[in-house]
Amino acid sequence: LSSAPSKTALAAALNRTFLHASSTSPFVPASVSECLATFNLSANQQEDLYNAMKKFVKDVLYTHNDAANTAEYVRSILSDAKIDDKIIKLLATLVPNLAANWRAAAIEGKVSPARLDPENISWRVSLPSGSAIGVAGASKVTLSLGVDSNGETKNVAIELDKAGVDTLLEGLG
Repeated sequence: LSSAPSKTALAAALNRTFLHASSTSPFVPASVSECLATFNLSANQQEDLYNAMKKFVKDVLYTHNDAANTAEYVRSILSDAKIDDKIIKLLATLVPNLAANWRAAAIEGKVSPARLDPENISWRVSLPSGSAIGVAGASKVTLSLGVDSNGETKNVAIELDKAGVDTLLEGLG
């Protein structure tokens, strides 16, 4: 690849590649293709550069080290791709700032477990009055929990017998 892209266009292409890094599609997304069009590359060259940038983004996110802002590091990651030295040098200057932003975005966007809503907890004990053979049934505790999942509160009801209550209370200390 012999064109010399601008730093802004390459940063935009990298950021858009980050958004598509988990994609398994072999095609260059339109948003990335728009940025790469400014590089005057053929369709095959765009695809090669996109796949190299995707590999680069994943490597920076998951196996980043302090040497990532050097051209040698960038060249080692992109060794299979035929990337021009000008692009490699630009990548090396962009990595420190972009990598920090990508990590922050990845952390913010990750799936988190639902959270217990402490104001939406209730419980009750059920004591059955008796059975047909004159022996009282087993008592049960119904625990209703409000769970906040993505801003929406859902109620989850759990019915526990004596052994379940003992285990629950033992776990609480």
